[in-house]
Amino acid sequence: MGASTACNFTWNTTNAAVGGHNLVATQSLTDDNAANNQSAMTVSVIAAPADIALASITAPSQVTVGDTAAVVMTVQNVGGQDVTNDFDVVLTDGTAGNAILGTQTIPGLAAGVSVTRTFNWYTAGAGIWGHILTATQQQADANSSNNARAISINVNPPNAHVGNLDGFASNGVAGDTTWSATVRITAHDAKHHPLNGVTVSGTWNGSGPDATCVTSDDGGGGTGTCTVVLSSIPNATRYASFAVSGMSLAGGSYNKWANHDPDGSSNGFSVDVTH
Repeated sequence: MGASTACNFTWNTTNAAVGGHNLVATQSLTDDNAANNQSAMTVSVIAAPADIALASITAPSQVTVGDTAAVVMTVQNVGGQDVTNDFDVVLTDGTAGNAILGTQTIPGLAAGVSVTRTFNWYTAGAGIWGHILTATQQQADANSSNNARAISINVNPPNAHVGNLDGFASNGVAGDTTWSATVRITAHDAKHHPLNGVTVSGTWNGSGPDATCVTSDDGGGGTGTCTVVLSSIPNATRYASFAVSGMSLAGGSYNKWANHDPDGSSNGFSVDVTH
């Protein structure tokens, strides 16, 4: 008599409808006053706020410099309200001073819906090291802990090889007793794309002289070619040959086993020039 006690009920509102809920507590002991056996209160259930999450990010674990790496990320509204405004997702390189690699705009996102976007990162000029790329959604929401995800991509140095050898003979002026042999070398990377900045070394006629050249775009937008010339060849000598002995490039290597010549005018290692 005269005592009281407190009861605690836990109500999971996960599936509760949005709006006002009239909650009634009733005691079940029969007594002389039924008028005070219940008490009620109204609880308003509101929708969870919008929460834009960077749900996932994928990319190749390693690429060769000059490749295009596809960075695929999924953005999802894991909250309870729609986002009707545009918002951006930004990809940055944390190992290059958080340089911005790309930005994509998402035109709103309904609650529970996800979208996938792809950033194509062209790695020409990227440092030869591991890169930490982070995708971050820019929509302000109540939960900042899931706004970003990161992934690591290792950028490897290029491998150079001979992609083509072409030889040309040039006569001197009328009455000249000599001629010249020119060989144009095309350098390729591992994907057979023209590669600039490659120093090509080689030897004429097996014993000399030696010659070098450096591939460049030559005004042609990245042709990856250079030429060597052997002059003053006597007209009595009907041909000259040039053999590639090596290739070098900054941070890269030479894969001679990949040498080839698509037009079949050489074996990818040496070429003859006939007068």
